[in-house]
Amino acid sequence: MARLLSNPQELKDQAQDMKSRLAEMRLQGEAAEGRVQVEASGDHRILSVRIDDALMNADREIMEGHILSACNSALEKAREATARELSQLTSGLGLPGLDKFLG
Repeated sequence: MARLLSNPQELKDQAQDMKSRLAEMRLQGEAAEGRVQVEASGDHRILSVRIDDALMNADREIMEGHILSACNSALEKAREATARELSQLTSGLGLPGLDKFLG
């Protein structure tokens, strides 16, 4: 910990690396047995939505529910990825619970 605190640039560089890794991650969420798929990045941005043609005539409320469910699934995976990355970054600091505070 003393090494990291004596060199804040190293910690900043590690945080930037983590941010870059998260932005490059692609996480899939799905609903309706895979007929609605959403892709999110590790930095919590929705990148794409794919809907099977068979659902295009579905009731609007049902379709909205499927899309919402798939988005939430993808974003939950992004949150989990962020927590893992943050835990790895903060593990060297020796401060229990810091990852929960920062995440």
